[in-house]
Amino acid sequence: MHQIRNINDIHCNDCQYEGPAKTNSANSFIIFFIMLCSSVVLLPMIVVALGFMAWIIATPAKLSCPQCKSKNIVELTDEQMKALNEPKNENTPE
Repeated sequence: MHQIRNINDIHCNDCQYEGPAKTNSANSFIIFFIMLCSSVVLLPMIVVALGFMAWIIATPAKLSCPQCKSKNIVELTDEQMKALNEPKNENTPE
């Protein structure tokens, strides 16, 4: 049985941020909505809008750092995130 990997956990190489990433996909859906609305006037535009929607779904979301907006990031694995989220015991040496 496979576990689903959380791809939104990142490490920013510029500001050292670790945590959930920001995705830049809102603009694509706004453009799709405009194309869909304009297809009322220009009927062939619906074909272009549906093709654009298929392209949006097929391409992965671009991740960026929510603090410094940098795209210089590394996606963290589940094991790395577990190590970051574990509470540190004060009695054990680091």
